[in-house]
Amino acid sequence: MITSKKIWTLAGIVLALLVLTAIVIELAEKPKTAEEQAGEPTEVATELMEIKIANVPKIFPYFPLFVAQQKDLFEANGLMAEFEQMETADALKALVEKEVDYMSSSPLTSKASLEGTPIKAIVAFADGSPYSLVAQPGLELKDLKTIGASSLYSGPHYQAIKLIEENNIPATVSFLGNDPTQHITALFEASVDGAIIAPPYVFLLQEDGFVVLESFSDVRILFSGLTTRDEKIKDNPEEAEKIIESVQSAVEFIRTNPQETKDLLFEFFELEKNEKNEKAVEDTYLSMKGYFSTEGTLDEETIEEVIQFAKTEQFTSFKDVKNQSVSPEDIAKVFDFSLLEEE
Repeated sequence: MITSKKIWTLAGIVLALLVLTAIVIELAEKPKTAEEQAGEPTEVATELMEIKIANVPKIFPYFPLFVAQQKDLFEANGLMAEFEQMETADALKALVEKEVDYMSSSPLTSKASLEGTPIKAIVAFADGSPYSLVAQPGLELKDLKTIGASSLYSGPHYQAIKLIEENNIPATVSFLGNDPTQHITALFEASVDGAIIAPPYVFLLQEDGFVVLESFSDVRILFSGLTTRDEKIKDNPEEAEKIIESVQSAVEFIRTNPQETKDLLFEFFELEKNEKNEKAVEDTYLSMKGYFSTEGTLDEETIEEVIQFAKTEQFTSFKDVKNQSVSPEDIAKVFDFSLLEEE
């Protein structure tokens, strides 16, 4: 039986709960003092810097940029990167006219720098060449009559001419375009005796019976890297430093994450998962680990050869390149690795 005393006791408990609830609500809604706010962590919305990178070819030397994009390394460094695919000359025009922020370094960008265009290479991913001369089964260097290269005044063009002159080969250069599949087709159709090709296609062609006659790892003019406007280096060095850090993080990822990197190689080169491609990707990864550099700079010999090639007006002979002199002023026009020194 509920007595009046119990009723009053329950009423008191309910009243106390109501008062306590009101106090809690008031404290929750009460503005915090500056001292109280200072002692708490604050969430700051970080706005990503949007950048556009032009003319990043889908070839072995530029794989780190793909890794940086796929593994969110640009975002980790405060960037939102967008790739704009276009021809090299169009990319250079877009860079100068501020339609893009960066572009892949090439002989054309080096040549433009020497001629006074206010652009410079700010980072290099590697200072050698990943290319090899792949030839028809049974052929030797002396047997070659035609050597396929990507395009006029390209790194592979330079490599082909250098090979022909140094080995006294009676061969001519055939330009096959920048798509590696065009080179593979030319070899299978025997429209060329050999072609200058990068991984993984070198390894895939070897599986099909083609032979590697020469490696161009010591040819230095085809460095992979990024070029930007002088004003970007001067007025927005923070952004440039972030993109350098993103790429260097990608190189470190490649070195320390073999399986994930191999999976990305399949995706980058759009290869099906089968035994033949698995072997080619494995060989590509092994060669890749020693190719890319986290330093981002070039040695003096490479810098000199890059500029010698860029200064050659009509590239018809390797001797034309070696006869070019290089001055400190030339180097200053083409390269600016100052942001790397600040890392």
